Amino acid sequence: MVQFSGSTIEMATGKTLRGQSYRGYGALCTADGKFVVSLDKGLVFVQEPDSGKVIHKFATQEYSLATALSPDGKCLATGSPQRNGTVVIWELATGKERCRCKGVYDQIAKLVFSPDGKYLAGTTIKSRDPIAETPIQLWDAATGRQIRHFQPRVYYVHCLAYSSDGRTLASGGVDKTIRLWETATGKERRHFDGHRGGVQSVAFSSDGTRLVSASEDTTALVWDATGASGDERLAGRVSALWTDLASDDAAKAYRGVWLLARHPAQSVPLLREQLPAARAIDAETRKRVERLLTDLDSEEAMVRDRAALELAKRGGEIEPILRKALTGHPSLEQRKRIERLLERLEGEKVTLGRALEVLEHANTLEARQLLEALAGGDGEAWRTREAKATLLRVQARKEK
Repeated sequence: MVQFSGSTIEMATGKTLRGQSYRGYGALCTADGKFVVSLDKGLVFVQEPDSGKVIHKFATQEYSLATALSPDGKCLATGSPQRNGTVVIWELATGKERCRCKGVYDQIAKLVFSPDGKYLAGTTIKSRDPIAETPIQLWDAATGRQIRHFQPRVYYVHCLAYSSDGRTLASGGVDKTIRLWETATGKERRHFDGHRGGVQSVAFSSDGTRLVSASEDTTALVWDATGASGDERLAGRVSALWTDLASDDAAKAYRGVWLLARHPAQSVPLLREQLPAARAIDAETRKRVERLLTDLDSEEAMVRDRAALELAKRGGEIEPILRKALTGHPSLEQRKRIERLLERLEGEKVTLGRALEVLEHANTLEARQLLEALAGGDGEAWRTREAKATLLRVQARKEK
């Protein structure tokens, strides 16, 4: 079902199931179809789609220009010019404010939750300067903290859409161009030109291989979102493509992701070598890491440098220890070096995320087996958590 202009529409037939006149505007239907959420003069209404019965309502005390429902239907994000570019995320069951997200400019134009509900993406515009560039921001939906800031360099972004894995965000606007952004870095992966008017809406196919865009020129276009030909041969190039996955050039890395995904017989063995499951840190290793952290504050520069180098070689397995060390009142020298190590680990996570993206799109038996092995690693490791989330999406698509 979909809610449109106060009516519940059956998608398979286009039949109007009920023409309930809702009091609000911008009605949004929860993913499970159980509730419709609408807004009217500073009030939020949660209603049954069939009867229109109001289950719950609460006040936001504002007129909202942009709204978004979380995928689980538990939260509503609203953006109002009265809050000077601030987005508020509300808990629908209680009407309580969960958090606030601060926009760059004073007016919120578009909001969309990531598929897992962990992040909120939005665009803000400068109301007194209509030709100002429209930034895209990514916030933590639990805390409101800004995670990332993209700069499309166009003066009005009309629409946003996430891919099903949450790794790519599509945007479209008055410049007639659709752009794909890597959410992990905020960098552009691909762009598409072809519309004669501004782009009003974009949407990914469930497998991420296609993108549909609708324009004010009255056309809808379907794009190959991958940029990788299934006929292209990888003989002798697999190792080079692994290097591409670690590139700062997001477009090159994105093309590498799809080329490797299209050739799983060659890519999965490579990824199996490059991606061992995360191991739990034993007591001896933990003591060694703690000694190295102490050495980061040594009076001797050589000792500090040697400790930092050894810690860097240990990679993501020590991330939990590093983050814990930051909460223990380290010296200024220790803090700076630990933060540099964590920054380096963030770069490694980007490469790892792209590798998991390859396995998700490849979706062969061997790729799923490798995901299962990675998901069975140390539960504290980021690699393990991401592998589990990837495997769950793969299994969910297989069950449909």
